[in-house]
Amino acid sequence: MKEEVREVTQSQYSIQALDAIFEYPLFKRSDFIDRTEIPKSSAERILKRMLDGGILDTRRQARGRQPALLEFKSLLKIVNR
Repeated sequence: MKEEVREVTQSQYSIQALDAIFEYPLFKRSDFIDRTEIPKSSAERILKRMLDGGILDTRRQARGRQPALLEFKSLLKIVNR
């Protein structure tokens, strides 16, 4: 998974991002940015690339003031067996 995230994100922050999604596999974008301390523009780009690359999925779309909820589905499948 480490190599896949590094390849998809093409970011120096790929390990920080991977650590964050393993620690909190269900999260809001703002929580991801706060926990990782990755600059906001880089964090947004990483999240977009992980969503486009199939590493992350959107569990709940944003609605009004309610933010989207993202998930690391592969880990959640293992944990919920």
